[in-house]
Formats: sequence, structure tokens, C-alpha cells
Amino acid sequence: MPWLTALLAPMLAFAAVMSLFQAGSTGHALTPEPAVEQQHETLAEQAGTEPDDTQSTKGLLSDWRPDIDQTIDQLERWLSQEQTQQELNYSMVNLAALYDTKLYLVFIDYLATVDAQQSATILQEQQAWLQLRKERTAAARLAFAEGSLASYNASEAYVYITHERIDSITALMQQNAP
Repeated sequence: MPWLTALLAPMLAFAAVMSLFQAGSTGHALTPEPAVEQQHETLAEQAGTEPDDTQSTKGLLSDWRPDIDQTIDQLERWLSQEQTQQELNYSMVNLAALYDTKLYLVFIDYLATVDAQQSATILQEQQAWLQLRKERTAAARLAFAEGSLASYNASEAYVYITHERIDSITALMQQNAP
């Protein structure tokens, strides 16, 4: 099941980031609601039939498209307001995580549009790009010698580089569209 973990990890990271952001914006920690277990009849049980696993799963997965653009926009607007340096640092790290999640989603869509031979080349290119992003982010952090602005500067570089990559992959997808 490592493929399932790899598939779900970005969404779980996104949910964790959003819960932290919401907790920070309300001024108090989120308290979990008590769990209520309910037995629900499945659609297949209601209809009295066995589900067609491949058809129902395929339909659900093709309709599943997380949209994080509104969350990114809201966080960018919040960052443009006056905040403490610590709040800016934390929020910029969260924004970087959201952009990375968006890149992941766009990249998966892009891989779905190419054949197996192209996908191997594209995966190698992405690995090289990920290494380049890591190096550029580290250089941006060092520009402030690990001071209080180092985290913000590194996250800002990460966001900028990732946004450029999203734009370039989106352009490639549009060129390859029928």
C-alpha cells in the first residue's frame, strides 16, 4: 500500500496545515468533536446489489478533484496584511506546503496525459527540478544567515519557484491538449 500512502499524503498534509491555520486564526486550539459512530447502509445494500468495484471507484476517482486555490488566495491576502514576523514565517511555510500540494496535483494530471515512455522522462525531469528547488531554497535561507527572516525568505523562494513550475507544467498540458 505504499502507493496509497504516497497518493494520500499531500491531502493529509493539507488538512493538517489547514487545521493549524484555523487554530491559529481563532486564538484557541481546536477541540475535537466527540466521535459518533453510526451504521449507514451503503448504496449497494439499499439497492440490494453488489457494487461494481471498478466502475464505482473509477467514477469516484475521476470526479475527485481537490481545489486549494481559494485557500491559497485567502492565505496570500492574509500574508499581505501586517503580521508579526513569527506569524509571517509560519504562514509562509503553510503557503509553501499548499503550493507544493497544488504542484503535486497538476503534475499527476500532466502524467495522466502522456504515454509510459514519456512519463519516465518526465519523472526524471521532475526529480531534477525538485533537487534544484531544494538547492535554491537553501540558498535563499542562507541569504539571511539563519536569522529571523531566513525561514520567510526560504519559504518565499520555495513558493516562487513552485509557482513557476506549476505555470510551466500547465502550459505544457495546454500545448498537448487536443
